[in-house]
Parts: sequence; C-alpha cells; structure tokens
Amino acid sequence: LDDEHETEYREYLAEKYGRRKQMMTGIHINFSFDDGFFDSLREYYPEKSMIVLKNDIYLKLARNYLHFYWLIVYLFGATPKTSSGFYENETLTATPVRSIHNSSKGYENSYDVKVRFGSIDEYVKDLQKNIAQGRLRSEREFYNPVRLRRGEKAYELQLKGVQYLEFRGYDLNPFDENGITREGLRFIHLFLLYILTLDIEDFDLEMAAIKRAKVAMEPPNSKTAYFMEAIEFFEGMEAFYTKMNVKNQDKKILSKFKRMIQLPEETLSAKMLTYARMDADYLMRLAKEHKEKFLKLSRLFEMNEFPHHKELNEFIKKKFQSEKGEVKHEKMGKE
Repeated sequence: LDDEHETEYREYLAEKYGRRKQMMTGIHINFSFDDGFFDSLREYYPEKSMIVLKNDIYLKLARNYLHFYWLIVYLFGATPKTSSGFYENETLTATPVRSIHNSSKGYENSYDVKVRFGSIDEYVKDLQKNIAQGRLRSEREFYNPVRLRRGEKAYELQLKGVQYLEFRGYDLNPFDENGITREGLRFIHLFLLYILTLDIEDFDLEMAAIKRAKVAMEPPNSKTAYFMEAIEFFEGMEAFYTKMNVKNQDKKILSKFKRMIQLPEETLSAKMLTYARMDADYLMRLAKEHKEKFLKLSRLFEMNEFPHHKELNEFIKKKFQSEKGEVKHEKMGKE
C-alpha cells in the first residue's frame, strides 16, 4: 500500500484479528432506492420530511435484513473448511460447516461491540461509544452484516440522512468468476424488496446474531434448524411476487433458492464438499482460472484496451480520493 496511514491501519487489524482472518474475503453489496421510489411514498407520509422518510425506510430494511440474515448465511455460505494450521492457537471442529466466515471464527468484531438500529441517533451514538471505549478504532472497523452509509463520518447520517445501505458478509461463490452469480444478485434484490414489506414487531438484535451463528456452524448437508421458518418465508415471498405479477425468470430464481432449503446438498457449501471429494484439486484449479482471467483483464486495462477504460479509471480515481480520510467507504465488490 502506498498510503502510510492505510498501511498502519492494516497492521493494526492484523495484530488485533490475525493475518489469517484477514484472508477471508466476501462480497459487499451497496443498495439504495431512487428518488422516484421515495417520491411515490410521500403522499402516504405527508407529515415526514424526505430525510426522515428515507431514514425510516433504510432503518426498517436494515433491521429486517439482520432479522433474516441467517437465511442469507444458509443460501450463500461457502466457507465450509479451512486448511490444516489455518488457525493459530485455535482448534476448529473437523466437521465441515456452512460458513466459517460468518461464524464466531470469522473476521468479525468482538461480542461486546453492540450497535442498535432503532434510530439514526442510536446508531451514531453506539458507534461513537464503541470507539470511545476502545472496542473499535474507527467507524470503518464496525464489521456488521449491514451498515448505514453517508460520507466519511457517521455524524453525517444525522445531518443529511442515509444515502445507501452496505450489505456485507456474502461468501465468495467459487463456481463463479465474479464471486456471485447474476441469479444470486437478482435473488438478493427480490429478497430485499420483500422483507421491506414485512412488519417485524419483535426484532431482537441478540437473537438475530444467535441464529446467524447457529446456521453458520450447521453441517452443510443437513437441513437447517430453522427449516420450517425458511419454508414459510419462501411461501410468503412467492405469494407476494405472484400478486406483483413478476416475470417468469424471477419466479424460477425464487424456486431455485427455495429448492436449496428442501435440498441442502444444493447449497454452495455442500457442493464445494461434493466437488472436493470427487477431485481434491478442482476448486484450486478453478480459482487459478479465475485469477488468470482477471490478470488478463488487468493487463488490458493497463494498456488502455479495456472497454470504457477512461470512464472506469475516472470512477476509481474519484472513489480513492473520497476514501483517503481515516474513515472510508469499503470498496464495492470483493473485500
């Protein structure tokens, strides 16, 4: 890294969490609604300002996402095992699991880092409290499945409101060169829109974390402990989108992911184990193929032969400049 401050920060993380855990990577998905969506809601909430309306919608989506995050771990978990000696001074069960990345053995904050999503003021206050008490060095160290985003400092949320949500923790899909499939992204889109319509009166942040951890450590080829809850969720989502008269392609995507609930052997973590049993080197060869492809694209980019090179280069430049402060946006895509 060229930035001295960034290098020092990464060294701090390595010391605190361990370099091996820093090897765990995943997908970040930034999500927002366009202004037209909020404009259409204004007539139902005329008493609310646009900032308050946006905050309420994004906070509700964040809470509901955390409530159902265990389902995301089940469907997208893809870190079932580690190599021998991966953990220093720790013993991880030899039994494969759904997602080490999303378990207590993953790259996450200590258990005493608590941040509430009841209001913007709560969220900012809790972040600042964790920093003041030394549990976090800065806001960017808050590793949570969802984060409220606006600018570089959390207090900007109080001034201007939420701009977008950052969803984190998706394991990389080893079977897709981009780490996530188009179908996977479309399912997440449908998932987010659906859960926004649900009113969850008994949201419990602690229980959400417990369910996430439990599902993460389940054997990949077993049905989840929350099987019936998952089936009921999908039945509700299918009924919702039937009323919305969505395209057949979306219905097929929903059916495919629902099938994973009924047949856990079709989940990513289970499929990885199946391929590993048939050919121990297959996944490594696949990873190397993905690497070579992106190295080739990188060389084209450097030679200005990449499509839309100038536009992409300008985007990267502006994004890097906006991230040079102590608290920067996590990069879009892979961690």
